[in-house]
Amino acid sequence: MKRFNHLIVQWPKLTLLFGLLLTSFFAYHASHLRIDSSVQNLYAQNDPNKKYYDEVSALFGSDDMAVIGLVTGNVYTPATLEKIKRITAEVEKLDGVESVQSLTNVPDPITNVLDPPLLIPQIPTDAVTLDALRRKVEANPIYLNVVSRDGKGAAILIFFKQQSGESELSQKRRDDRLQEIVAREQGPEELYLTGMQHITLNESQLMLRDLRTFTPLSLAAIMVVLSFCFRNVRGVFLPLMSVLCGVIWTLGIMVLAGEAITIGTLVLPSLLIVIGSTYSIYIIAQYEDEILHGGTAPEVVLRALTRVSVPVTVAAFTTIVGFVTLLVNRIGTIRALGLYAALGFACLTVVVLTLMPAVLTLLPLPQRRMATKGSDRLAAMLAQVGHFDRQYRVPIMVAAALLIIPCVWGITRIRADSNFVQYFKKNSPVRRANEIIGEKIGGTQNFDIIINSGKKDGATTFDLLKRIKGLQTHLATLPGIDQTISIVDFCELVDRSIETNARAGGSGEAGNTPTPQV
Repeated sequence: MKRFNHLIVQWPKLTLLFGLLLTSFFAYHASHLRIDSSVQNLYAQNDPNKKYYDEVSALFGSDDMAVIGLVTGNVYTPATLEKIKRITAEVEKLDGVESVQSLTNVPDPITNVLDPPLLIPQIPTDAVTLDALRRKVEANPIYLNVVSRDGKGAAILIFFKQQSGESELSQKRRDDRLQEIVAREQGPEELYLTGMQHITLNESQLMLRDLRTFTPLSLAAIMVVLSFCFRNVRGVFLPLMSVLCGVIWTLGIMVLAGEAITIGTLVLPSLLIVIGSTYSIYIIAQYEDEILHGGTAPEVVLRALTRVSVPVTVAAFTTIVGFVTLLVNRIGTIRALGLYAALGFACLTVVVLTLMPAVLTLLPLPQRRMATKGSDRLAAMLAQVGHFDRQYRVPIMVAAALLIIPCVWGITRIRADSNFVQYFKKNSPVRRANEIIGEKIGGTQNFDIIINSGKKDGATTFDLLKRIKGLQTHLATLPGIDQTISIVDFCELVDRSIETNARAGGSGEAGNTPTPQV
């Protein structure tokens, strides 16, 4: 360690030049840092549920969707139905949209099972036809995912294509177009846009805003602390520059490794700034103490480095080991936090023990100053705290032990929350849109239950269909379940259609009627 310290003090300009080149290199790459708010980052490593989800998606298609909610006094009016039809047609033209489902383009299997026409082939204009349409919709549960029971809200369901590796930029363009359509069609009805993709895209913007807000705030807080402790420019400027270099190095390494800032690593820059600044404080504090003992700038820096290099290294090592333990976590974003926090503190240690001493060696020694009254008061106050701790050590330990009891109880009350909507403020347009659509129209998040009979054509047996119906009946009693729909609902519609056609003298026969697929 001594030989290393001698090299830093002996070659300060070369050390500083190499450090600046390295910082410039990492800064260039750090400028290309991405924000990734995808829920994929929260999946555990080799999670069987994730594997099963991928298999189901490959079989049934993507479940990624968005919802445009329309809230009004009465959906069953010519003007409102025309608006729904117009929005549906516009959304169908967007890139990446697989299909769109709304009240104006859903089929009517009751009229004709074999070749069902549209429920609304033409927008009705008279009250009698509109009332008949309303009664027909209310009597069939398959339509309640596109219109509310009270007729005061309608949903336009947008299903996206399953495109692996689709860039966030293309998703953002599509989301912007959807928002443009919603904004243009506002009034007199209220229109809202929600969906997991819309939420995650806005969450990315929220994460970026937080990153741009809390990183400078962390720097400002550390600046205040350093100003109070050292009360000189180099005591504030050098630690700040050191932690900034460490953060730049870390973010540059992340970009080079193909990583992005996720929900788990969002705190990384502030974490490095707050904790890493203590390493710089060790150097500056010891440097100012060594000035009082005289000598040239290189001699002062060398003595300071000799005294603090080992403690700083040990402190950094224990911090690194603590974050390395996160690498055993199964969740990818937590592992990333552990890895890059460990690399970040390693980078900070290198910067503090190389670039900062090199700069101090090149700077002239400051004039010796007498201790200020403020520092005397601080030393006296800390001495009183130490005296109090030593005098009342037993009561302090007892009180600390008693405080553990409610803390342990509090730990048992911790709960996990994966509701991304709650990340937004209550008055946020994203959160309000999601809540209004859920309240006025119906649930905005779908939950799929996959039933595998284990045998060919097993899904069409009467016993299984009966059990599915029982499951639906049970689910309808659970809180948070707005409605359920399954193959049974379509089978019931087929049965009703056959009866309707038979009464009307139609030719539909049960033996020739195909089973609708969902």
